[in-house]
Amino acid sequence: MSEKKRVAAYCRVSSNLEGQQSSMKLQQKVYEEKIGANPDWELVAVYSDEGATGTMVKKRYGFMQMMEDASEGLIDVIITKSISRFARNTLECLESIRELQEYGVQLIFEKEGITTGEAFSEMVLTIMAAFAQEESRSLSENLKWGIRKRYEQGIDRWVCVYGYTSNEKGKYQIVEEEAEVVRAAYHLYDSGKSMGWIADYFTKQGIPSPGRKRWDASNISVFLNNEKYVGDIRLQKKYTVDHMEHKEIKNDGKVPSYYIKEHHTPIIDRKTYDRVQVIKSMRMRGKNQDATGHIQYPFGDYVICPHCGEPLIQRKLEIQDAGSYLCCENEACGQFILLSSFVSKAIMEAYKQLDLQMLTKKLEAQNEEQRAQAAYALEYKKTYPEFPTVEYYWLDDLIERVEPGKHTTMPIVAKMLKGKGGYVEDDRTISIYWRCGIKTTVFSGVKKDKDMPQCVKSLVLAKKERQQIERA
Repeated sequence: MSEKKRVAAYCRVSSNLEGQQSSMKLQQKVYEEKIGANPDWELVAVYSDEGATGTMVKKRYGFMQMMEDASEGLIDVIITKSISRFARNTLECLESIRELQEYGVQLIFEKEGITTGEAFSEMVLTIMAAFAQEESRSLSENLKWGIRKRYEQGIDRWVCVYGYTSNEKGKYQIVEEEAEVVRAAYHLYDSGKSMGWIADYFTKQGIPSPGRKRWDASNISVFLNNEKYVGDIRLQKKYTVDHMEHKEIKNDGKVPSYYIKEHHTPIIDRKTYDRVQVIKSMRMRGKNQDATGHIQYPFGDYVICPHCGEPLIQRKLEIQDAGSYLCCENEACGQFILLSSFVSKAIMEAYKQLDLQMLTKKLEAQNEEQRAQAAYALEYKKTYPEFPTVEYYWLDDLIERVEPGKHTTMPIVAKMLKGKGGYVEDDRTISIYWRCGIKTTVFSGVKKDKDMPQCVKSLVLAKKERQQIERA
């Protein structure tokens, strides 16, 4: 008696949809019955891949297991429904067939009626595999066309996002427990905390992370960058380069994208969302800046040059152990410079001087906007009598602009003149213009010659010259 042939089957469906899964189970059952009904065959296994593309072997784990078992001599024959189910990539299809032939494995393609090893089979397979690959390309293009047409009409595809679920109508529905975590992330970042700090805080609180054992800064970054949390949606953020690789890349204008506002119920209010985007941009170092770069947080563009009125730029540079300085980069006005620490202290001092009586009086102002801003500032002052640091959220809520004095009077000279009975107009001040219409002017704190703009500027220029020499 001749030995039975060890026969396996391979089947694949390209998606995880319920209908496709039912088709897979049916295929598996049919092959098991078919192989079992042949007295000369012995069933090895039915290998399968669900939701796997036929154009890339490396994504099909059932297929790879079948090839490995064949290489170990466990299979004599493989049955599959068609060439397109076996592979849609012509090159990979032929390479896999030749590899199986080297192992002594015969392939049967039922739909095409082809059995490998027969005359002309490889030529026919080459032609048929090429047709299968072209069919895959055509299906891919039709699918992309359909998706883009739906995007044009504002019809989105549901994508799972933390904080939301899809209801029976396919609409975004808030998951309140997760939404509270998203709100906390926005609130903490808006209040001056870093992404890493927030991730560590969530981990310590024992809050489950989305799909990971531990929170990290990338989780928080995804939250803060996602427009879905403000109720908007951007369609076609990414696109597939080709149907072979299935690699998605960021859409940088190669294909149309669509932004729809107020698409669904928001988790984050728009003011907070917009401010968080500003804070993120302020904290990023400029790509085209010099080696030190610049970080605008927390002042943004609120501090203006006393000479030309342009916003001062904050730069990181070690000068007399000071972390940063604010400077005007307009050469026409003399490039005013002031250490950031003096501006921070002056703003906090001005806030302390902003008393409840002044704000209450402003509630009777004729200007309706000033009245509203005064009421807002009054609530702030009652809740926070003082602030330990300057953070962008309260600066943005309360301050219209910050204007330093010109700082042209050197402290030592001013002291000498005053000692002789002379009068010197001291411009070493910083004026804070509050949104409610109040102006508070405080001493900047610059008491030494070395902290004056002229001296700081000379130190900055000297350091830049040294850096240029070192780079050369």
